[in-house]
Amino acid sequence: MLIDNNCKFRWRGRYNEDTDLSLRVLKDGDCTIQFNAYLQDKAATQTVKGGNSSEFYHAEKTDNETFKKTGYNPEGTYNKSKMLENMHPDVAKVVWRYNRWHHHVDYRPFKDNQLRYKPDAVIRKRDNDDGLKLITKRA
Repeated sequence: MLIDNNCKFRWRGRYNEDTDLSLRVLKDGDCTIQFNAYLQDKAATQTVKGGNSSEFYHAEKTDNETFKKTGYNPEGTYNKSKMLENMHPDVAKVVWRYNRWHHHVDYRPFKDNQLRYKPDAVIRKRDNDDGLKLITKRA
């Protein structure tokens, strides 16, 4: 995330800090912008060791049978999703998705938020591929 240091909102919570911060900005009537400059085939949450898996997701509740058999805790993301729902019950809900607990956010209330440019903003119209070229592998 790129955040202006003058933003009045600060990180909070244990999980989903980026979503919480974005929701508070949107609720204040401002906008967020999502852009994908570079994409990769990222592994799904809880599918590989590292990150928050052992510290949060697997440690949250490890007495279920799936965890005992596989080492994967499908309930481990419940608290993560519930915290976001508790902070934003008007737009966030806990749902079962991707074979685990997940959060769903309804962003429709913010569809009328308007992006406002600074008066001296210069918007350049050009393609920018950063010199990258697509190379495909043939089987």
